[in-house]
Amino acid sequence: MKAYQPKNIKEHNQHLLLSILKEERVGMTTRQLAESSGLSVVTINKLLPELIENLWITPSEVRQKTGGRRAFAYQFNASRAFILVVQFIEKKQMIDFCFSIADLHGDIVFTIEKEIEDIQNFRKMLKELKRLYPKIHKTVIGIPGVEIVGKLEISDVPFLKGVTLREIIAAEIGADVVIENDVNAAAMHYRSGSSIVGVIYFPEQFPPGGALVIGQQLFTGANQMSGEIKYLPQFDKVSFPLKVGEILMQVNAAVQAMVAMYDPNKLILFIPDRWADSVVPQSVATHLASVYADLILPEIVVETAFVQACLSGLIQIGIEWPTIDY
Repeated sequence: MKAYQPKNIKEHNQHLLLSILKEERVGMTTRQLAESSGLSVVTINKLLPELIENLWITPSEVRQKTGGRRAFAYQFNASRAFILVVQFIEKKQMIDFCFSIADLHGDIVFTIEKEIEDIQNFRKMLKELKRLYPKIHKTVIGIPGVEIVGKLEISDVPFLKGVTLREIIAAEIGADVVIENDVNAAAMHYRSGSSIVGVIYFPEQFPPGGALVIGQQLFTGANQMSGEIKYLPQFDKVSFPLKVGEILMQVNAAVQAMVAMYDPNKLILFIPDRWADSVVPQSVATHLASVYADLILPEIVVETAFVQACLSGLIQIGIEWPTIDY
């Protein structure tokens, strides 16, 4: 077992206190923190001043019913820094941009959706958000594609294709930039324990994408290409948007491929609202049962709220615990 050095022990204990306060979302006294953390009150009293000085926690005086020594409650400061989340939203045959600001609890404090037609206006929007929220410390962007050797390969947003988006955002907001495929982000919303969760997203106008979460981790492959199911041979001669008569056939084929490759415990299928009458869990399960007669099949969940799931996943990625001294 790796031994903690003195500095590491201190940081470990600070992380522990912050994790407890972050989860509780209410003020806690040193005695309550001691009970929850297993640390002594003496140790906690040594850790608190630095956390207060660095604005990780805020103290507030607790009223005493019977006088005596003043007591303080300590609360996690979720506004110490903010996360900028950028999404690409499909609108008919257009892509809009949604910019959301979240605090360190993951609560959204600001959001705006805009049509942006060129890189200059994209930069302008970033500058304005940084002016409004100077404490943005991380940008998380969900893209309908992949980043290859630092450049985006996004056919859905022409002015961003081949662009070094990471450098642009770093110049306007800051260097801490996370770029994630939007379907991967939606999959993060559904991670649960040690389960294997597969996700397939059928946009209305574009080819589908897939994602896989194994336990708490995304599976992205050696070159971040896992989930690019639009390259499956079955889609070689398929045009999008799909005709009504093609929808269930193509959905079933994509689900069948996902189950054959990864055997998930649960499969989340995101579809457009107007497909809801054609694609229901039972119809997909019936198809799978006809193909895999002797296998235990995954739970099938059909959803239409892809944008919300993607946003939730991107925020989760953004608030993964930062270093104690950022």
